[in-house]
Amino acid sequence: MKMAIIHDQLLIKGGAERVFLAMAQAFPDAALYTLAYNPKGTYEEFKELKIGTTFINSVVRTNTAFRYLFPVNIFAIQTLKLQGYDLVLSSSATVAKYVRIPHGRHFCFCYFPPRAIWQGDKYFSGSIMDQAKRAVTWALRRLDYAAAQRVDRFIAQSETTRKA
Repeated sequence: MKMAIIHDQLLIKGGAERVFLAMAQAFPDAALYTLAYNPKGTYEEFKELKIGTTFINSVVRTNTAFRYLFPVNIFAIQTLKLQGYDLVLSSSATVAKYVRIPHGRHFCFCYFPPRAIWQGDKYFSGSIMDQAKRAVTWALRRLDYAAAQRVDRFIAQSETTRKA
């Protein structure tokens, strides 16, 4: 079985990145992908792995850039070429679940639905960002819902996530 594992981004040292590393170690033959990867910001162990990225990798080098480019990131993650995989496992709190799988199954390990969309008041602050967020939140929620419908099976990290 040909498998790929996708993670939102590898820019920080967080719990989701640690889970992605465990997935990569559990399935050593799986292809690994992420939207953007900065070896200086995340765990050393990733340097030993072959990790594919998107065209936006040269622009998104920090978690702050990742947050502010969220709408662009949604489209960038969909440019990953995932033909020929029998199973794609996405590790997602934001954009990994947006990947498009032409054939095969898509399982999503979900940390929480994207906070930028569903809890924007907590995610962004500042009057300019608040105004921009309100202008596009409705469209982003529709895109997020549509992406969730393409996932074959969700695995929630917690009961709170399952209920969200």
